[in-house]
Amino acid sequence: MSLKTELRDWLEGALGVNVYPVVFPDDVLLPAVRLQQVDGSPETTHDDTDTQTEKAAFQVSVFARSMADADAIATLLKNSLPYAGLLDSSVVARLSWTRSHDLYEDAARLHHIAIEMDVLANAG
Repeated sequence: MSLKTELRDWLEGALGVNVYPVVFPDDVLLPAVRLQQVDGSPETTHDDTDTQTEKAAFQVSVFARSMADADAIATLLKNSLPYAGLLDSSVVARLSWTRSHDLYEDAARLHHIAIEMDVLANAG
């Protein structure tokens, strides 16, 4: 299973909402979450040895009609991280919340919480 697929499956189970890669379908039901990888690179040691791990950064975007709904999902995610069943997988070694931003999408009239997460994954 790929890192993106495993992360998406875990998010859906932990949050109880649909998680979509990169874009929403036209008929999306809110609240909903969008997942996209924004960075990634193999980890190496000081002597440039491949560690068989990859560090990836993901943005988890929570969209809802109200800030209360968006905040409830973001809080659920933050509280779920220490208990991430995903961490028992063969792919994900570590998952951490690095920062978040509260936003409002004026044209769509949606509240948006953009959460940045770092993932350390086993590449081999």
